[in-house]
Amino acid sequence: MHIARNFLRLVAFVCAAAATIFYFQNFSGAVSGHVRLQGHLPKAQIAAARHVGRLRPDAPISLSISLNVRNEDQLKQFIHRVYDKNDPLYGHYLTRDQFIANFGATANDKSIVAAEMSQVGLQINGWTGNVLKVSGPSQAIEKAFNVEMHEYATPDGHTAYTANDNPSVSSAVANRIIGIHGLSSFSQRHPYIKASKGLKPNASGPLADTLTPADVKTAYNLTGITNTGTGQTLGLVEFDSYTASDITAYAKEFSLTPPTLDNVYIDGFDGTPGNGADEVTLDIELLASIAPGAKEIIVYQAAGTATDQQVIDLMARIADDNLAQQVSCSWGGYELGNTPTLLLAENAALEQMTAQGQTFIAAAGDDGAYDDYGEGVAVTLSVDDPGSQPFTTAAGGTRLTYGSNAVYVSETSWNDTQKIGAGGGGISVLWPIPEWQLGLGTTRTRVRRRCAWCPILH
Repeated sequence: MHIARNFLRLVAFVCAAAATIFYFQNFSGAVSGHVRLQGHLPKAQIAAARHVGRLRPDAPISLSISLNVRNEDQLKQFIHRVYDKNDPLYGHYLTRDQFIANFGATANDKSIVAAEMSQVGLQINGWTGNVLKVSGPSQAIEKAFNVEMHEYATPDGHTAYTANDNPSVSSAVANRIIGIHGLSSFSQRHPYIKASKGLKPNASGPLADTLTPADVKTAYNLTGITNTGTGQTLGLVEFDSYTASDITAYAKEFSLTPPTLDNVYIDGFDGTPGNGADEVTLDIELLASIAPGAKEIIVYQAAGTATDQQVIDLMARIADDNLAQQVSCSWGGYELGNTPTLLLAENAALEQMTAQGQTFIAAAGDDGAYDDYGEGVAVTLSVDDPGSQPFTTAAGGTRLTYGSNAVYVSETSWNDTQKIGAGGGGISVLWPIPEWQLGLGTTRTRVRRRCAWCPILH
């Protein structure tokens, strides 16, 4: 018998319906006529780090400002209907332009936000859907939002910056935006890939310890399936890049047609492969194996040191492009390691994708029920974002036992006794149970664990 981890991610369809969106109510005073937007500080990371000092005044900082979705109740109702097989609207998804016209920020909303950012001395760098990009040196950021920017040394050895307080903006802007992303560089996404140990080869040669594409099809009885993803455009969320020759070599080794790849670089990333390149390569190769007939794979790439700004810009770009029908994400971080504003902005982008018929599949995590392992804070029960978002399907790892010629024998959830990881999952402490999960042995009422910033949400 041989045991292998199943990395299949294209295994589910998003039937997400209404999700409760949290809104900020606790504004505290700043300068006259302005309010501070709560939910921007990475409190857990700050508490675990060592303060270094004030960030140098000329340090460049880029920010993205996400605007509110309009007509939220109508949008929830539409999503409910468009995924109900018994409704006349079933499957009639919105185009990008239809979403903007009905639910996106208005031209007036955008004008008000952009005008204030320009007036406070920030450079306007353009829009992606509901997200405005701005930039400026640290001293300009401090003046614009009435904060101080400070540096910290993190437990894992890198340096991060963050504002010392929540940003202050005019009430006109505060009423139109979800948040300002990029005021902190603490949260960095990490890939979910771990090397298996102790596997016995099922073949000879350099690829002996792996399941080949043909093996996967045999193990899951897919050899007779004629659907190969023909005509589909697939998308990947990546915080690193890959070496093209690796993909070509993989396709040649397994007699696959090399996939058509479209690289989309976010926020100036140059596409140079880094420490997370193995994850990017694996993601591409799996899609090429499972859906060899796909029209193309769009690889959305941001730097491995991505701040919240790059995360939001990448997600907004996928929604605004509305090209990838299925999107896979093998990256993430523990839920409470993200600021409330990031989670809300992610939710808005995912809600748009859902209304447009884009399926978003995210890894459930590789550290079992304790997804904050290794993040420099106390190990607690925690789930993974974006896998815990209501408009995603979270896919967890399994352990597949197979016999000779890759014949399926049995399968269990991944909970490795060799301490190389375990499939993630659990209950979100932030998002209420989605409507489409009600009736599956659950109820809407649930006791929530306490967290540092839950009181500002309702």
